[in-house]
Amino acid sequence: MNLVDELIQGVWAEKAAKSANFDLANLARNQHINYLPEFNELFVELASKTKWLDDDYTAWKEDLKSNPKLTIECLRALKRSWDGGGYGALEEIDWRAL
Repeated sequence: MNLVDELIQGVWAEKAAKSANFDLANLARNQHINYLPEFNELFVELASKTKWLDDDYTAWKEDLKSNPKLTIECLRALKRSWDGGGYGALEEIDWRAL
């Protein structure tokens, strides 16, 4: 089947739609990359306070890959807790963005 036939039969549009859906799904899966610099900065700061090790980094990084937004929000909340003297014990106020 040539390109003209594909265009006429709508095969090309179907292939394009599948490709676009794949690209969006791939983008969503890789969203954690956008948070990576902040993630690393937060982890380093928190690790010095919490005594986190390499295994902790690996676990947090897996969380970042599976749910980037929630993971970053959690690390931000932990940082706010430590900054406010809460020693990592999270309170409602720690979850609010400053």
